[in-house]
Amino acid sequence: MAEITKRADGVSLSSSTPNQDNLFSELVAGENLDYGDAVTVHSDGKVYLANGTTDNANAKVFGFVAKKTRAGKSVTMYLRVRFAYMDQDGNQAQVPGTLLYLSATVPGGLATTAPFSGAPPVAFVLTEGRIQTEPNWSKH
Repeated sequence: MAEITKRADGVSLSSSTPNQDNLFSELVAGENLDYGDAVTVHSDGKVYLANGTTDNANAKVFGFVAKKTRAGKSVTMYLRVRFAYMDQDGNQAQVPGTLLYLSATVPGGLATTAPFSGAPPVAFVLTEGRIQTEPNWSKH
């Protein structure tokens, strides 16, 4: 499994701000979250890092964090957006069309292989360094 490392200078939105159907902002962070993290919504109504260690509710990616935030503070999630996510250094799998999955080792992170059998992808590489996100919650 190849983990995808976020850009050293930080993840940034590379498409226009999403419309209201792809932006959720009335949520509360259940833990500290960073820009571009893959997240899930727990039964307590709070947003947490999605985790691909097992095929359960924690592996459902509902969206990606729009802005770094601390636990207990408001958080905004984006769906179906493009991020400048990876460094363009040639050291990562950045072939356009490469499917990306929730990481089994880095909570909220991405990897090039599925964390468990049947896991759906959560993003794909558009161009070197840029990804298109896609929530996987409806595919579990």
